[in-house]
Amino acid sequence: MRKRTGNRDGKRTDKRDDNRGAVPLKTRRRQEDPMAAYDRLPAPLRAWMRSAALPWSAQSCHRIWSAARRAGLSLDARLARLDAAEQKTLRQAPGLGSSNGRFCGKTNVCERRK
Repeated sequence: MRKRTGNRDGKRTDKRDDNRGAVPLKTRRRQEDPMAAYDRLPAPLRAWMRSAALPWSAQSCHRIWSAARRAGLSLDARLARLDAAEQKTLRQAPGLGSSNGRFCGKTNVCERRK
């Protein structure tokens, strides 16, 4: 059960949604512990997730990573495929990104992911 709290306006908010920032993507309930799934990922993939512009799940990243590995891609090519998937998601979700590939969050300040 999700914890519900009140905000300054007196409206009820969902505590889980507060941690995601201004991301209009749908959430799904996971069957496994998300931190355990994250800990099982390869180190380069975990590093990519830490610097990602979107809150990716370990399952989604691992699916892209594994497909790229099965295709015989190098480490740099796998990371490039993850970047391409993120850019595609930013273009598809309204209000997430701009045409120059930068992430614009709640503050409307665009930053290029490092």
